[in-house]
Amino acid sequence: MKNSECKLSEMSCGLERIRTLDPSAHCKRRVLEKCSKPKPSERDRAIHIPDDVMVNILSRLPVRSVLKFRCVCKLWHSLTQERYFVGQHYQHHWNKNNPGFIILSWIPRISEITLYYFTEEIHKFRMKGHRREETFSLSNPCDGLICVYGLESTYIVNPSIGEFVTLPEDSLNRPYRPNVGANIGLGYDISTGEYKVVRLAPRTRFPESCTTSCEIFTLGSHSWRAIGDVPYSVSCSVPAVNGNIHWTIRTDHDEDPRIGLSFDIKNETFDVILHPEGHTDSIFATVTELGGYLCVSSSNSTRANNHMQKDLYILEDYISRKWIKHTIDMRLVGLQNPSFLAPRMQPVVVQHGKIILANDWGRFEYYNPKTRCFEKPAFLTPGIVAPYLESLISPLAIQQTMDEGIPERDAAFFPSDRGQQAGVGHL
Repeated sequence: MKNSECKLSEMSCGLERIRTLDPSAHCKRRVLEKCSKPKPSERDRAIHIPDDVMVNILSRLPVRSVLKFRCVCKLWHSLTQERYFVGQHYQHHWNKNNPGFIILSWIPRISEITLYYFTEEIHKFRMKGHRREETFSLSNPCDGLICVYGLESTYIVNPSIGEFVTLPEDSLNRPYRPNVGANIGLGYDISTGEYKVVRLAPRTRFPESCTTSCEIFTLGSHSWRAIGDVPYSVSCSVPAVNGNIHWTIRTDHDEDPRIGLSFDIKNETFDVILHPEGHTDSIFATVTELGGYLCVSSSNSTRANNHMQKDLYILEDYISRKWIKHTIDMRLVGLQNPSFLAPRMQPVVVQHGKIILANDWGRFEYYNPKTRCFEKPAFLTPGIVAPYLESLISPLAIQQTMDEGIPERDAAFFPSDRGQQAGVGHL
């Protein structure tokens, strides 16, 4: 470095002498400077960008942009896979007010699974499932991860980065397929920094069985562990709210006060959620997550409206069990055979201040709660629909680091409160 500095100083002195003798000396100096200095200096400046500045810039980019920039150089490739960067990236994106949604579709004969996820653009991820699978289901999403499961196989997938891991078989050694009648939920334990897959499955072949076994698989471990039974038959897991995964309790009685079963991810205990005051319809009721709040959606079954009124009960305060109600007039949608289709339109996500309702046949309705009107519907790929927010969290990396006995990440890097979207609780 000292030799190069001496040469440059000698060169500058020589140029000054030339300039006094030759009228074109100034032009010559500019040519020499371009040939000798800019390229090394630009390269040096790029290398010495502080890491914290680089992390701050890259962590604010969308997932697909980060994946492209990993090809720029080895430094960026390594930096964007560090757990600190993944945590920073998620913190910058998890609380956005406009999450997307995901659609699961599959081809039974060849067990080809396709996940379409809609953020600012439409993306898709394809994977090959177990060859004997006939049908697949989706769990609730969690930090960009989602569980896809058939009757015999279970996968943890992050479609936004194109990774998945296959989970081992269950621990109960049932004489039939492990996921028959099963409902799987996915949650994150903020106290340990672990992702937990919770499977509730009937003790018998019949999903209507009143006894349901519970198993937990911690992502990064090697086996399921049974934690006991619950005396309920459940369906439909929804995203974790207030550190709890929720399921709908199956019942044939409208007057049954139980609407949902909750599972505390940290303490691994169960509780029952009672339906809101004034809510009586348990047959058409579903428990969903809407804008970060627990939401009970049901079709009012009075003879006068013929199921054309959808009531949304939103749990505004989880601790005190304070509910608020918003009613949607489904007659404004313009559905053919409305008494059959309207109850099956369920709220999925709040996007740009509008509630998106969808069914399994690919119809999406955009409802504005302020004007109480529907906008032009969209028709997309038929399949199972769930809310989704992309991330860089790698299920393969978690599995590998756990195998090596290294904790995957610090809980401090990730938000402990999956905060609600502003205004959603005040519909």
